[in-house]
Amino acid sequence: MVADAYLYLIKRKNDITKDCIAAWVGSYINLEIAMPKSVTNQKDKKHDEIDELLHIDNSEILDELSYRLLIEEFVTTLDRCDQIVLDVYLNKGKTTQRELGEHFRIDSTSAWKYVNTIKQKLKEYVKGEERI
Repeated sequence: MVADAYLYLIKRKNDITKDCIAAWVGSYINLEIAMPKSVTNQKDKKHDEIDELLHIDNSEILDELSYRLLIEEFVTTLDRCDQIVLDVYLNKGKTTQRELGEHFRIDSTSAWKYVNTIKQKLKEYVKGEERI
């Protein structure tokens, strides 16, 4: 959250004075927490969806690092096209089939099929991995 607030300030460096930095950071963090469609809440939602998809309880994941390593290792098993789709889905906030379709300029059904194929590959990858 702090890193996102920093990036937010960098983008608006011409609009902010040194006296206003604390107010801008506080406002940004409050909005990120309060608004359901904020970047932070969307990222949390995507992580929860993946956990639900994999039937993983947060207590089963040792820490955020192991979660990220799992996803990073999974990405290396995908072809380039699937990697791009997954990146847009997870990191760029395009989580609906309509948004993905518009992003890639394809019909929404094809976008939905891409995401479901990747989710199925993720399930198979996790089943094949021995988890500690």
